[in-house]
Amino acid sequence: MKKKHNLSELTPICQVVTYGLLLLSVLFLVYTGIHLFQRVTKAREDADQLRSTLSYVQNQLFVCEDKSAVYVDQGPEGDMLCLPLREGRYEIRIYLYEGMIREELSKPGYEPDPSEAEKIAQATSFEVDLTDPALARIRIDGREALASLRRAGDE
Repeated sequence: MKKKHNLSELTPICQVVTYGLLLLSVLFLVYTGIHLFQRVTKAREDADQLRSTLSYVQNQLFVCEDKSAVYVDQGPEGDMLCLPLREGRYEIRIYLYEGMIREELSKPGYEPDPSEAEKIAQATSFEVDLTDPALARIRIDGREALASLRRAGDE
């Protein structure tokens, strides 16, 4: 003869299984939320760093004493932005080398020396376009910023 299970005997087991599934679901949601928050925070920090680097290069162009003498030369790994200082006796050079945007103070005509350059930020690409005489286009890792090459009152 078959023994019939009483519903009251199964109820505590069902409750334990239900609470266990509920607890696993909550733990999964917390883990997923933490992981998502970390990814969003990392993406935001990367975007802030890139925006900061672009702003830094824009500001260097802004304070350049002789904007008409700004030029782009060949750096160690692509474009090298050259900003003349002190009647052309020195220049600030900004370029990419080994995954870092670097800034170097040097005399014109000397080869870039990355060991003497200060590291500004990590990047995979750095391009400068000066085809427009009044505007510099700076591209770092696919993001672009513009900087004026004219002072107030220039025609």
